[in-house]
Amino acid sequence: MKKIYSSLAILAKLFIFLFCAIPTFVLAQNTSSSQNDFILKQVNQGNGNSALSETSIDLQHPTDDDELDLVQLKSLIFDNIPTIYIVNRNVQDSEESFPQRLISDVSSLGVLSDNGNKTRTIKLLQVNINQIQEKNLVRLNQSNLEGFKNLTHIFIKSTVSLSKEEVNQMISGFENGDVVLLYQVNSNF
Repeated sequence: MKKIYSSLAILAKLFIFLFCAIPTFVLAQNTSSSQNDFILKQVNQGNGNSALSETSIDLQHPTDDDELDLVQLKSLIFDNIPTIYIVNRNVQDSEESFPQRLISDVSSLGVLSDNGNKTRTIKLLQVNINQIQEKNLVRLNQSNLEGFKNLTHIFIKSTVSLSKEEVNQMISGFENGDVVLLYQVNSNF
């Protein structure tokens, strides 16, 4: 009889460990890995004599100089704002009149210029890259984004590695300062 109670006690301790300790550990892992979600890189194209460079941007800890701009950028990327989604060339409109963000996969980039008045209020264009071969398919220029009258940011979000040179080749036809070019490599989305 003592053996049964001893075995039950061990099982009870194991049960408590599994349901109390492991979820806490998993939650701690998720919290620490999500910190990278707030780190972006900005590609600075340079002009004439200056070389291509990049700057890391931490949306969680902005400096006093750029706090307002980064708070607005963080809102454009993470907040629940009116958004148009284009996935597999299918447009999923926001019910709101004035969407501020458009999120597209690479296969849908050809549809961007077909959205007329819907894109005039877009401030952030996010392109999601999920496979290595998609890196060479992203080609955005001012002519195929001319309906984006309020575009301020182009955000390339990738699950595969990217360099600032590769990101810079994806965008053409913009004057330095017309749009802010951002990218993030994150294997967790």
